[in-house]
Amino acid sequence: LEKFQMLESVRSEYERQIGTRNLNKTLMTVSRSFIVLVLLGSLMAFLMLFRKDIAEDNIKITFIFSLIVLFVFSVAIVAKSKVLNVYLVPVCILPIVFRTFFDTRLASFAHVVALFLMCFHVPDVLEFCIIIFSGGIISIFSIVNLQKRSQLFLTIFSLLILYILVYINYVLINEGNIKEI
Repeated sequence: LEKFQMLESVRSEYERQIGTRNLNKTLMTVSRSFIVLVLLGSLMAFLMLFRKDIAEDNIKITFIFSLIVLFVFSVAIVAKSKVLNVYLVPVCILPIVFRTFFDTRLASFAHVVALFLMCFHVPDVLEFCIIIFSGGIISIFSIVNLQKRSQLFLTIFSLLILYILVYINYVLINEGNIKEI
């Protein structure tokens, strides 16, 4: 309770200081939009350079970008609600779907682009990036030769173990104390 009160105090002071600065919301929105366009444009350039068959198929392009937007909005809504933990959004389904329908390279690249887009909305960006990136890579590589549905359960179990281990180690790096886990 004491730590929570300290964190709330720091948050309110931070928000007060931000409020006293003259922030140009329009400039911030334009800058975010530019970064989003660069990220989505890099995915489109990847498709045009390395997967022309997908880049020329509007249905596939719509499928890819719609899934990314759906997951980014899901993370944004959950992060903004502050009721649920952002890690409850099954983000690692995204690279699994892309790997299943397309290939490993596209799944990896789209996962990284989606991850960067999600980072605008999460409170602890580094923790989120490390956990979700490693989870996405494990999920992509664990279904390389998907032949049985049981492999999906193995993938889910692997993700659970990985999330636990990465989170514990992330906390140990930042706190240096096992009691904080």
